[in-house]
Amino acid sequence: MTSFMEGIELEAEEFLRGKSLPAHAKPVYIAMCQHSRGLPIDQVCPHCNGALSVDERGSAWIFNCPCGRCKNTLRGL
Repeated sequence: MTSFMEGIELEAEEFLRGKSLPAHAKPVYIAMCQHSRGLPIDQVCPHCNGALSVDERGSAWIFNCPCGRCKNTLRGL
């Protein structure tokens, strides 16, 4: 039996499989899943090892990290 967090990890791997994406795509996806499920976000930027943050603004989700290389916006979720 997999834990809740392992389930999110597997979901991220399945979603990203076969796609050519930047290194921060997986931790950003996991952070989005954690945030949407009301869990604490434990993901870090693969470039600076700083904590990822998630800010919801209407239908947009804004992701960031201390170095700014994980800055992303997802809309319509």
